[in-house]
Amino acid sequence: MNPKSLKMTSALLLPLVASLSCRSLSGGGSDRGGNYGGVGDLPASTPAVIIDKVKKSGPTESETDILLDPLHRGLGDGYDSQKRIKLAPCIDSSHYLYRGANTSDLSFMRDYSYDQIMNEVGAAIYAKANLLGLVGAKVQGDMAISLATTDDAAAFIYNFRILGKSAVIDSRRFNNKGSSAFNTNDLTQFREQCGDQFVEQVKLGAQLFVGLKYTFANKETKEKVMLTLKGSLLWGLIKSSKTWTKEFRQLMQNVRVSVEAFQIGGDPSQLELLKKDIRQGSCAGDNAETCSDAIDRLLEYGRTGFTAQVTDMKMEEDGGKGLAIVDLTTDFYSSQKILNPSNGKRVQVNIKDTISAVDDYAAVMEQITKIKSNLKIALGRIAVLEEFNLKDDERRTVKSARNDIQAVLTNAENLANTTCADAKNDFTRLKSCAAQAGLLENDSNRVSQPIALHPVIIPIE
Repeated sequence: MNPKSLKMTSALLLPLVASLSCRSLSGGGSDRGGNYGGVGDLPASTPAVIIDKVKKSGPTESETDILLDPLHRGLGDGYDSQKRIKLAPCIDSSHYLYRGANTSDLSFMRDYSYDQIMNEVGAAIYAKANLLGLVGAKVQGDMAISLATTDDAAAFIYNFRILGKSAVIDSRRFNNKGSSAFNTNDLTQFREQCGDQFVEQVKLGAQLFVGLKYTFANKETKEKVMLTLKGSLLWGLIKSSKTWTKEFRQLMQNVRVSVEAFQIGGDPSQLELLKKDIRQGSCAGDNAETCSDAIDRLLEYGRTGFTAQVTDMKMEEDGGKGLAIVDLTTDFYSSQKILNPSNGKRVQVNIKDTISAVDDYAAVMEQITKIKSNLKIALGRIAVLEEFNLKDDERRTVKSARNDIQAVLTNAENLANTTCADAKNDFTRLKSCAAQAGLLENDSNRVSQPIALHPVIIPIE
C-alpha cells in the first residue's frame, strides 16, 4: 500500500480554521521584529527565542521582543556539526523578520511506517532538532514509535496542525561573544566558542496527533482483516462495529485496538488531563466499542480545546503554552560575510570542515537512533501482546522477548553515551563506535523478530 497524506476539507476541519479566523491565514510578506538588550551575550544555558509581546505604547501585531526561553531553544544559537553540540549565540539576533503566513490544516497519515511518519512531520530532515533542544522533535519521535505501521500492526493518524510565521535573522552581525571570538584571529578558537553553524530561522506552530492503532495477533490475521475491509478505512471500523458479521467479530478476537494522542505547543497539560479521564491501554478487537468514547473525545479536543489554546498565535514566555518552535533551519557562518561591529567591516568566516569524518559520524549516530527506535517499537508491541488472552507458553515467550529487547536497548543507550559519545571529539574512536553499532544492529534484528500468537476463535452467541 502506498501511503498518501490526505488533506481534510470537510466539516471536521471547519472549526479548526474558524478558530483562527481572527488572524490572517493567507497573507504573505514579512514583519520586522523588535530589538532587545543584552541577550546575545548570555551564557549557553540561557539562549534566546522569538516571543510575541504586547507593548504598553499601543501594540501592533509586528511588535515583538526576544526574551529568554526556559526550554533552551533559540534564534542565533551556535551549532558545531562535528561535535554535534549546541553552543551559545555568537550572532546578534535582535534584528529579525517574520516571514510567511499563518495556516492551519488537518491531514491523515494512513498506514505510515516509522520512517514515513518522521519524513511527513519533518523530524527526519531536521536531525539537529533533538540536539538543539527542540521539544517537538521528541514528541514527534515518541508518536512515530507508538503509531508506526508494521507487518503485524496498522494505524491511522489525525494530524491537527497550526503554523505561524517563521522568524528569520534579518542582517548577519556578530554579538559581543562572536566578535571577541573572531578577533582572536584563530578560527579553531572561534569554532570552539561558536561552532560552524547557527540557527538562522525558527518556525512557530502547534500540532496535535490523534492515532488509532490496531495490533494483530499475527501477520495472517492482519491480512485477513485487511482483505475483508477491501480498502475501507480502518479507522472507521469501530463506528461500523454494530453491523459486523458473526464471522468478522470472531476474527477481531485476535486484534487489540489502542488510542494515542501527542501534543506540541498550546497547553499539553490539558491533553494529559483528558487522557487521565478516558480509557487507557488497548481494547479487545471484538469489543472495540469501548474505545469509541476515547476517540470521540480526543477528536473533539482537537477541534475545540487544542485550537482555542493558540488562537492568538503567540509563544508564551513560560515556554509551556501558546505556539512552540516546531522547526528550525541552520546555516554556515561561511555562507556569506558577517558584520563585525568591533571595526564596522564585513568579514568572511572560512571554517574548514572535515566533511568525510562528520558524515561518517552522523551516519553511525543515525544508525544507533534507528536501532533504538526499532527496539522501542518492538517493546510497544510486546506491551499490547501482554493484554491478549495468552496461553502459558505464549506468556513465557512474550516475557522472554521483553527481557531480550530491553537488554539490547540498554546496550544501545550505553554505546551512544560512551564509545560513540567520545567519538564526537576524537574521530579515531569512530571505527570502534561503528563496529559496535554493526553488532548491535544484528542483535536488534534478532530480538525484534515479531511474535506470532495462536489465533483464538471463541464462539459468539
